[in-house]
Amino acid sequence: MTTFRRVLVSPGVALRLVTEDATLAAKIEERLGAHFSADAEAEADAELVLDAAPIPGAKWDPEILGRLDGNVLAIEQSGGRGSFDLAGRRGRMTVSTDVEWFHLYVENALRMILVELGEQAGMRICHTAAIADPDRTSAWLFHGPSGSGKTTSTEMALARGWRPINDDLAFVGVDGERVVVQGCAFHGRTAIRDFAHGRFPVDGLFRLVQSDRHHAERLPLPDAVRELSRALVSWRPRSKAEQEALLDFSLEVCRRVPSFRLEFRKDPTFLEAARNGLR
Repeated sequence: MTTFRRVLVSPGVALRLVTEDATLAAKIEERLGAHFSADAEAEADAELVLDAAPIPGAKWDPEILGRLDGNVLAIEQSGGRGSFDLAGRRGRMTVSTDVEWFHLYVENALRMILVELGEQAGMRICHTAAIADPDRTSAWLFHGPSGSGKTTSTEMALARGWRPINDDLAFVGVDGERVVVQGCAFHGRTAIRDFAHGRFPVDGLFRLVQSDRHHAERLPLPDAVRELSRALVSWRPRSKAEQEALLDFSLEVCRRVPSFRLEFRKDPTFLEAARNGLR
């Protein structure tokens, strides 16, 4: 086959994925095609080469398996092995394509790489739904644990003309006095595939709580910081210094953007409660 080369644009990196294997190429295109650069000749500043070969003992990995040794990220999944040099921005991994869900090995490796390079660029990944207003001039974030309603709120917002950025994960950062959000290549259970691309200023943070009513209540700063800190995610254990940096980041964000506890029921009019909170 012709060598597969596609560029995945994410905060802090334009990562080229390269493979000679047709099975890998087809699955990557199916899973991530909507997030690749539309420019077939797009320039990249990083590259991950993917090879296909059987790996004895390949099985379902319930967690992302890997470690960070200095600047080298070791990919240690049962069916996906390799490494990526974060400084040199080059890596290679072997994928066992004889396993039905082999694409998850690739996606988990990309999560590790994109999270680390995103953080180097000042963008941290957050377990949050993100929607842009119909004019795409600003965004709201809806965060909370699994089952709190992130996918539901995203799909209801789409029904009201808002543009989904992601229903589960997004990169959040501080740009001067503004907080900004950018989507990532991974989403939750939604059937939505047409996500808004680009970077959007954030107008509000909402901690979702399913209820029989719509009601937004402003959170005091300490509570807002605690809730946002819980929504920040990583693939590896953090040192004490890194944990303190995450708290500092959450504080910066919550000082710039109002945060609310948003009770909502499964009805698109919940957006009005959120808007009323911001007024």
